[in-house]
Amino acid sequence: MKKITFAIQRILGIIIDLSFSLYLFCILSFCISGFFYLPFLWGWLSVWMIYEVICHFFWMCTLGQKFLGIRLKSSIENKNKFVRFALRDVFTSIPGFLLVISLFLYNLLPYVLNANNIFHSYSLFYIILFFIFLIILFLLLFFRKKIFKIKIIRSVSFISKKERYKLLILYMIILVLGFFSRIANTYLTNPDLAKSAEIEYYAPRPSSSAVTKYTQYLQHNRQDINDYIFDLFKKYDHVILCERFHNEYTQWDMIYNIIKDERFSDIGTIFTEQGRADRIKDYQAYTSTTYSNDSLMEKALSGFLMKNQTLHPLWNRTSWFDFLKRVYYLNQKDSVRINVCFTSSDILVNPYAEKMYDSIMATNIINTIKSKKANKSLIIMNFRHAFLLDDYLNDNCGAYLNRTFPGKIANVLINNITLNYFSIEVAPPIQNGKWDVAFEQMGDSAYAFGFRDSPFGEDKFDLYPFISMLSKKKYEDMFTGMIYYLPLRKHVFSEGYPYMLDGENESLFLERYKLINEEYYEFIKKYELPRYKTFGRGKILYTEPRYFKINKLENRIVYSIFGIGFFVGILLLAMILLSPMKTRKKQR
Repeated sequence: MKKITFAIQRILGIIIDLSFSLYLFCILSFCISGFFYLPFLWGWLSVWMIYEVICHFFWMCTLGQKFLGIRLKSSIENKNKFVRFALRDVFTSIPGFLLVISLFLYNLLPYVLNANNIFHSYSLFYIILFFIFLIILFLLLFFRKKIFKIKIIRSVSFISKKERYKLLILYMIILVLGFFSRIANTYLTNPDLAKSAEIEYYAPRPSSSAVTKYTQYLQHNRQDINDYIFDLFKKYDHVILCERFHNEYTQWDMIYNIIKDERFSDIGTIFTEQGRADRIKDYQAYTSTTYSNDSLMEKALSGFLMKNQTLHPLWNRTSWFDFLKRVYYLNQKDSVRINVCFTSSDILVNPYAEKMYDSIMATNIINTIKSKKANKSLIIMNFRHAFLLDDYLNDNCGAYLNRTFPGKIANVLINNITLNYFSIEVAPPIQNGKWDVAFEQMGDSAYAFGFRDSPFGEDKFDLYPFISMLSKKKYEDMFTGMIYYLPLRKHVFSEGYPYMLDGENESLFLERYKLINEEYYEFIKKYELPRYKTFGRGKILYTEPRYFKINKLENRIVYSIFGIGFFVGILLLAMILLSPMKTRKKQR
């Protein structure tokens, strides 16, 4: 029974210290926000660990342990006491262990996973190092009492009510200060928060004064997007634009502004990731046809797109339809001829269409260029397909092109968020939001700049999953430059287009879906098909929450712990009221 009681005391002590350290983190991050941004998870764990190291060294217990009559005891006294206490907390406390294992995986795992041949000396070294570190870390965790000569014991004396009242008052003061620090930090670093109804998607971010080196660079080096792109064409033959999420609509307005520029007549060709390469002539026939009204043109385009699918049963992006529609009208002018070249293949025709996706696209582009049909071109590739480097995770289309035409390929990132942790549900902004804060200080919503010799280019590449070796690169190693087009909260995600599933298109869609994914055919036919039909001329699916779900998750964690802290305070008060009146020594 005593062991169970002691275990409950230790768990409650952990909850008190966990919450107390979060409140300290909120206060600290607010106090230093003017010159440094402290990321949420890493910052909280670091504050928690430092709090435990300091408390254990000076008082042998944390606030939670003190209140519950628990403390550490060293079985030996020597000059290395601080080192032992520090090492114990760094490697075996909850925050310390999580920090160390995270840093270890973040920095070493890419080298291990990049080992294509495990018998190569380079690969063996990192694999062996990986497992040695893991073994040492878990040995320290499971045998920490013997290794560090420190154990957790019950205090030899009860704590007086007066002392406990002081601890409770301190806890509640820090809770209140932490809560208002969090609120203030959120409002002060998000000037547009007061105008938004989606307040749960806002969290503290870097302040404008913390990104001075970025804003200074932009003030002197940003330029018009079209001017920047056409300046690149003076040095490079082919420019790749790194597309955002496919269904983000506004980026295609910017792309269209580039190709309608009269200077693009000297370029003439645009390669797109979407569309079947064997359907280019069909598209050219469509663009050469004159339609008597807009509706007939849209029906023809919708019919063409249904027969121009690649990996999916239906590519229903509004932006794709509207872009091709605008190119059609642009090509109706006598002085303009824009060649749109699709680069993918149909998975129903080519079973390797998905597995060899990048090499197929690159081959089609390379063959077109070598045939002298595209001496210069603008290439639209989504995310990693635009990278000029490969890694063990994927071969990338841009890397194929860069190897084939060395020194002739430039690639430009369009402002986006990261996919550092694989899912948009937990996707943080680039560089924890520093870049976005700097962009917004310019007053312009559209401009471009180069990465070379810039603070942006010097930043660590965090756009891609951290387990990739590419995460060891800098942005200037991965991209030639960047386009900033509209702040993140003005990006729009839309799907659906006119006549998408009208007439023959519906039967073609269902037939195609059954061939690609027969298992879900009945579900799609019964539930998804009616939903798709409601899309009309394009349905806006998401606005600002699309990019900021990680903020909502962070807020839920933080404010839940503030709520828990309130109830912990009530529990501690009850414990004080029910505790003995006098301090008395515990019998040994």
